[in-house]
Amino acid sequence: MPTQALQKIVTRFYHPLTIQAWYFGATRGLEVVIGKGFSDLIAKFDGRKVEVFRLAQELHGAIKDAMLAHAHNEFFGSHIEEYKNLIKAYNEALQRKDIREAMRLIEVIYPLFAVSFFVPNVWADEIEPSQKENIIKLCTAYRELSDGIFNTFDAMAASVFESERQSSFSVLNSDNVFTENTDLKKGYVFSKNNFYTISWEDFLKKRDFSFEETKIVEATEIKGLVAFKGKVEGKVKIIFSPDEFHKVQTGDIVVTAMTQPTFAPILEKAAAVITDEGGITCHAAIIARELKKPCIIGTKIATQVFKDGDMVEVDAEQGIITLISN
Repeated sequence: MPTQALQKIVTRFYHPLTIQAWYFGATRGLEVVIGKGFSDLIAKFDGRKVEVFRLAQELHGAIKDAMLAHAHNEFFGSHIEEYKNLIKAYNEALQRKDIREAMRLIEVIYPLFAVSFFVPNVWADEIEPSQKENIIKLCTAYRELSDGIFNTFDAMAASVFESERQSSFSVLNSDNVFTENTDLKKGYVFSKNNFYTISWEDFLKKRDFSFEETKIVEATEIKGLVAFKGKVEGKVKIIFSPDEFHKVQTGDIVVTAMTQPTFAPILEKAAAVITDEGGITCHAAIIARELKKPCIIGTKIATQVFKDGDMVEVDAEQGIITLISN
């Protein structure tokens, strides 16, 4: 079998059980709803952040066709009320701390969540022109309803495990029992619902996968997409997980892979937000509009070019971030 290329989808911070819930939704759940599921969800945790990957050929082949077809189907528009009920049931499961029911509901919710992420942010140019405005509007509505679904599950799971004196780095084993695995705190690779403590390089080699890391060069100016206009200066704070929130002071520039609902306290303090990832329906774009904070998304390399303490100018009129001093 020839080497299969991986494509990185997102960078976030989630505990292992949340990655498992995501996997079930992306494989079994997606196949039930749109007729085609991913064959795998591959994740790499380095002790600070989780990077999630898909098989590139699969993503831009059968999955792409199935998602675009679903977005153009009448069902996509008519399902919004049922989706609201699913989100309500999910939130009720969280309140009860019913971890298994919440996982089951994520599997059902994920397919439309995924369509509303990929279609406008990856294949917007392939939406039928006459339906584009309506489809993007629906995608935004779905995303707003389910925004933060993995964060809330993550928090609930951590709370349940804490009450049972188990680590948040616990997983669901093949016997449907939650098992503590604190070794995962240091790092892991996830594939086919299994966790491996081997290196990323060894995993790629054994599975015959390839992934081309972004080559970073020194830069004093980078560009992205404007999510909310404005122009400010401030100190950079690179943030990947809640463990790093203490670094952010009022007036700082939060630079991250992508904001998450758990970032709310630091986004209130921030003068501006810069992300590596994101499209028109991403969390950073939505929250920036709500908070009226200058925001530039989709820079690809901001978290690697800048470092804590750098003074930068954020020109969210032109979509340019410029290093002033370091």
